[in-house]
Amino acid sequence: MENISKQNTKILLLLLILFLMLNNLIWYNSGHKPLHWDSSIHLALSIDAYKTFENNFSNPLVFYKLLGISWYYPPLVYLASIPFYFILGIDEFTGFIEINAFLILLVVSVYLIGNKLYNKSAGLFGAFCISMFPIVIEYSRDYMLDLPLASIVGISVFLLIKTENFGKVFFCILTGLLLGCGMLIKWTFIFFLITPLIFFLIKGWTGNQRKLKILLNFFLCMLACFMICLPWYFKNLIAILSTRSGELGRTDLTLLQSVFYYLQIIPEQISFIFALLFIISIILFSSRKRLSMNTFLLFWFIGSYIVLTIVKIKAPRFSISLLIPLTLLISGIIFGDFLRQGKRKVYLFFFIFTGLVQYLIVSFSGMNLNYTLPLTGTPVISNLSPVKFDNYNLSILNLIEEDRIKNNNGRTIIRVIPDEANFNNSTLKYYAKVNDYPVDILGTSGFPLFTDYVVVEKKIAETMNPDDKRTELTQALLNDTSIYSGVFKAFKKIDRPDGNELVIFKPEKVIDQSETLDSLKMKVISGSNNFLGRYLKPKGDFKFEINFEDTSLALSGNVKSLRLFADEVEFGDFSFKETGLKINNFDIELKDFDYAMKTLLKYDKLDILSLNGIK
Repeated sequence: MENISKQNTKILLLLLILFLMLNNLIWYNSGHKPLHWDSSIHLALSIDAYKTFENNFSNPLVFYKLLGISWYYPPLVYLASIPFYFILGIDEFTGFIEINAFLILLVVSVYLIGNKLYNKSAGLFGAFCISMFPIVIEYSRDYMLDLPLASIVGISVFLLIKTENFGKVFFCILTGLLLGCGMLIKWTFIFFLITPLIFFLIKGWTGNQRKLKILLNFFLCMLACFMICLPWYFKNLIAILSTRSGELGRTDLTLLQSVFYYLQIIPEQISFIFALLFIISIILFSSRKRLSMNTFLLFWFIGSYIVLTIVKIKAPRFSISLLIPLTLLISGIIFGDFLRQGKRKVYLFFFIFTGLVQYLIVSFSGMNLNYTLPLTGTPVISNLSPVKFDNYNLSILNLIEEDRIKNNNGRTIIRVIPDEANFNNSTLKYYAKVNDYPVDILGTSGFPLFTDYVVVEKKIAETMNPDDKRTELTQALLNDTSIYSGVFKAFKKIDRPDGNELVIFKPEKVIDQSETLDSLKMKVISGSNNFLGRYLKPKGDFKFEINFEDTSLALSGNVKSLRLFADEVEFGDFSFKETGLKINNFDIELKDFDYAMKTLLKYDKLDILSLNGIK
């Protein structure tokens, strides 16, 4: 990397990018890794973005509809998926390609910053280093928001540098647009940009006599930022403040652990080998008086670290963006002009060779040394090799879809009770969207109302907390003598190599010829009182009107209509609070619903399984 020409630098940068892309493609086609909770949520939202755009392309309100894709996560990464899905189709691989596009942007942005602050060699070396870090390798293969965030942080800082301390209006506006895009990836984006903004604003203010121009350019920068990001934040402000603000306080760490958390995990993020080489670099290349320590990078790293530390909820991926100034600080130290060229060449050769070997071992060897280094907890060798796996999500969905078509059913509701990283509500929702299966995936809340199928992991009751409602429900479905035996029957089973078993249940209609319509009416009324008692308290008693369509349907658990009304009721969740909202002239009619005959007759419990309408 010594004295390389501008053309050669571009060639080496392109070779680095090609190396990363080729290896990631080989990794993906060697088995890649099963989707987990968060990645499947993000991928499902990206499909929603594409379908919203596709279905509303000619609608003038398409932009407004796209803002409603998610109130929980800002939507830019999902919107960026639209051209990828258009070209490559809706597939997990398409999301993988999109994330790799962000990886290229990260590598290029680190090169550009290094080249601008130091020289092309420092930029190229920084780009190489950051692409070899295990945490970057991992999240370049996982559809998450943290690598895209780091890439936009990098390119935003480069454009901020190009403003020349807010002296150039064009780059100020361009920077503002990128800042707005960053805020539409994750709201933590500002944690990594607040200190660079302050640094260059102060520098521009103190170093330029035309202070009004500096302030005006800064204002234009912020205006461009707000024009991009505020529509989404305004639309979702109430939901964000009422739900997400509480996440800032989630932590099990002490104050001291919180302060040093991100410093402690740096060796884990970049690997202990790179951490050791970085320490050697500082000692070796700063042994003389001249130390090439860029003030801005130091201010950026320390300032962003302090701001990020204030947020109590923490995870290694949250600080990927911090690795940009850290890596470039080391690059600047190594590429100072005070060490003899020969020594540097030998060191760089060893550094690059070690990085490439580590990259290949981490990516493909499958080595998993459980020993971790003291203090840091850093693994000796990270294992990010591809994982060949059986996709039980698709197996389950295909079986249910086959049964749905066979019985000529419409849209179905699946309830799933697993507790696995790679088989859960979110993963099933994603694969259902990929295959356009007309299903909705729910958890246990409200069970058994609106339940067409229940998917149970058989060993869940053995591994979960006995007090967990899911454990109780799992046992109730699997136990032949439980409340739900005779209500739900095992429809299909999938045996797994680990000895576990996935069981699909679906409702089973039971006809009870021993009951009369009059006795059924009385029991439905009694069950209705129990069913509604948690949420509705009438002043006096409810009045009921029940209509059975015919005897055979009635005896199989069908009610044509059930109307209940009262002059005054209180509405609320009385399991938590004794009083509720008063409603006058309450009147509701449930139309054409099926209920579980067994639980009504045996337990006086009205379990509504399906409901076709409410008036």
